[in-house]
Amino acid sequence: MHWSATLILSACFLGYLFIGAAVFSALESDNEDGVRGNVRQFKDIWLGNHTCVSDDDLEQLIAAVITAYSNGVSPRQNATSPSNWDFSSSFFFSGTVVTTIGYGHISPTTRGGQVFCIFFAFIGIPLCGILLSDLGSRMGKQARRLEDRIGEWKHAAKYPRITRLAYLFLIIGVGTLFFITFPSFIFSAVEGWTYRESWYYSFITLLTVGFGDYVMGINEDINYPTVYKWCGYAWIFIGLAYVALVINMVSDLFTKWGKKLDEKAKKKDEVPEENGNTEDEEKKMKKDDAEVELRHVDELENNHNMDSTNL
Repeated sequence: MHWSATLILSACFLGYLFIGAAVFSALESDNEDGVRGNVRQFKDIWLGNHTCVSDDDLEQLIAAVITAYSNGVSPRQNATSPSNWDFSSSFFFSGTVVTTIGYGHISPTTRGGQVFCIFFAFIGIPLCGILLSDLGSRMGKQARRLEDRIGEWKHAAKYPRITRLAYLFLIIGVGTLFFITFPSFIFSAVEGWTYRESWYYSFITLLTVGFGDYVMGINEDINYPTVYKWCGYAWIFIGLAYVALVINMVSDLFTKWGKKLDEKAKKKDEVPEENGNTEDEEKKMKKDDAEVELRHVDELENNHNMDSTNL
């Protein structure tokens, strides 16, 4: 890729980050300030109603609660809180490691668990990438068959760009329906989330962002059926393969766009060189003409001198 195209893409990427920072800051900063104020107010009221508890004791209790939640343990008295490290939960955690989702709601805290997690991820992530790539390529074959059928449409040859965009939107629309819309209804019904929260969780999961603010199957107040969790694991894996397919398709579009920019930049670089060569050729031709004229003048002078001598 030409350096100018790389520079343009870098500027676009940096500008995109600046836009994201500005929007997130505008949307979330006021809410954060409100939460901070509510927490301070609640602590002051609670300490006022429980004068026997000092501020330091309360801070120690809060620190213990935060530590418990960071380890995936609920400190509530009425919580039956199943183990985070039974086989089913450990299988789910292993999947979030190798798929790089990494919700962060639980993590190994023992020395042996942390060391094993490093080696497990080192081998598992490439293995998962190979498998997802294979699944994505198989989906891609079916998608290309669909593209060929769309290409057989009588007006496809006249409008290739529109046909390509229609194919892309069709793939994205069908995938969104099966991997985002339908699962979001299920998550909303089982987890008790709003549909917006379920939609948000589905997108964040399949894009492997995985903040951990919403995670399926971890609410201790819900008795989840076993099939729900395992179906959720299958949804994540197949959904990641679909997302890989879509990302490849979008990347191809950006690559083609980058090649076009590269070709335009090369043409611009070739124009000055051609102009420069033309100017050099013109100078050389003028120089040659001047030398020819000088030789002609010399010949005339020599002839004139010879005639004078003969006379």
